[in-house]
Amino acid sequence: MTNKLMAGMNLHGKCGKRAFSKTHQFKLICETVINSYDTTTTKVMQEMSKFLKYAPERLGGGGRKKEVIP
Repeated sequence: MTNKLMAGMNLHGKCGKRAFSKTHQFKLICETVINSYDTTTTKVMQEMSKFLKYAPERLGGGGRKKEVIP
């Protein structure tokens, strides 16, 4: 996925973003990581959440929206 696409998502779909946890890609990634490494679903979700959180700051992510103070 591109950083631009990930910038419009978060794990649970809050604040007007799409929920990544409801996609087939999420389920596939979770199953693959859990089967390949000694980890838990919770840990995988925490790491995915962090990865999505910082997508706007990476190259092509579009940057964070700045608040306008009157």
